[in-house]
Amino acid sequence: MFKHLCGKQIAHRNPTIGVKRPRISDREVTSPVLTPAQVRKMLELPDPATLKGARDRAILHILFYTGCRISEISSLRVGDFYEDGGYWVLDFVVKGGKRNKLAIHQELQITIMDYLAMSGHGQEKDAPLIMSVQRDYLREPLRCRQVNYLFHKYARMADLPDGIRPHSARATFITNALENGAKIEAVQKSVGHEKINTTQMYDKRRVNHRESASFAVRW
Repeated sequence: MFKHLCGKQIAHRNPTIGVKRPRISDREVTSPVLTPAQVRKMLELPDPATLKGARDRAILHILFYTGCRISEISSLRVGDFYEDGGYWVLDFVVKGGKRNKLAIHQELQITIMDYLAMSGHGQEKDAPLIMSVQRDYLREPLRCRQVNYLFHKYARMADLPDGIRPHSARATFITNALENGAKIEAVQKSVGHEKINTTQMYDKRRVNHRESASFAVRW
């Protein structure tokens, strides 16, 4: 950025010269992956009989059934959830402002429909898909920090280990889809990665703890 500013003569010097970039792993994403039982426990925690519970249930289902980023949930509109060729889809706005249309699991479809039926804004195509339940902010989308807070709240309620965060849902989605036979090219497209190498970094199938040599030793 500072090189660009200097090139445009907006900045007179580059204050980042000499600053070393921290080492970043380019082999795998460090976010922990959840087991199917842990995911199911989180999905079933919100109370579907209340508006807040139905909304939170929809949020968790979107994260675990699409592998999207929390910013992509905040930008969803009601009109981005529709039927296309016999399949219900979510049409996300991903990095770079690009669109990524994803056919979704029936359980996610039903969860979103249940939430919209309870909230009453399902016909307002330009309204945020996921809204705050506070009356004063009825037409305000749920912000990223709020989605982040909700995820951590339900992770604690499910007694999940420390370190579980929304990005873990993305890593879990990718790993579980690959484990169940999805082609990596399809997974790449589903999560909106430009390069397949990025998708491979999320694949935790290589971490097969059951084959650890530690279980074979006898003392």
